[in-house]
Amino acid sequence: LFFALWPDESVRLALRRSARRAVRESGGRAVPPANYHVTLAFLGSVPGAQVEAVLAAGAAVDVSPFELTLDTLGFWSRPRVLFLAPSAPPAALPALAARIADAIDRTDLIVEKKTYRPHLTLVRKTMPPPAGTRVMPVSWSVADFVLVESLTRHTGAEYRVIARFPAGSRSEPNGV
Repeated sequence: LFFALWPDESVRLALRRSARRAVRESGGRAVPPANYHVTLAFLGSVPGAQVEAVLAAGAAVDVSPFELTLDTLGFWSRPRVLFLAPSAPPAALPALAARIADAIDRTDLIVEKKTYRPHLTLVRKTMPPPAGTRVMPVSWSVADFVLVESLTRHTGAEYRVIARFPAGSRSEPNGV
């Protein structure tokens, strides 16, 4: 399981258009646009008995709407990943990730602590993009976050949103 920002169809389309050339020229394994997301907290395998605690933790986190602009193409050589990231992340983004981490800390789950680096993976098992490859900035009005289940299929990962946590007051998650 993982908590993430999950774009709507119009943002997915804009992301796909923005990064089309970089993805095409990468020579790697493109992430299907249906799987586009920005991870907020990775939980890993969660025993069924603890899923309710994860849902409660998500529901305890208050999220206020904010604007996120993904405008920078990046590459990590160690995992060979091409990604989009914000050149100037809004303060609300790492704050939301920290509030989720704090809520998870109050459960019995043990989650690896890492420095938060917001990004949206475009291509795996790839090489760096050609010099000068650019993307068009994509603005995203974030109004919620989700809990996602990752399912391993022979064709690759399939992500399924299992709960949505809307902006506003803390409340019960919206089941999906």
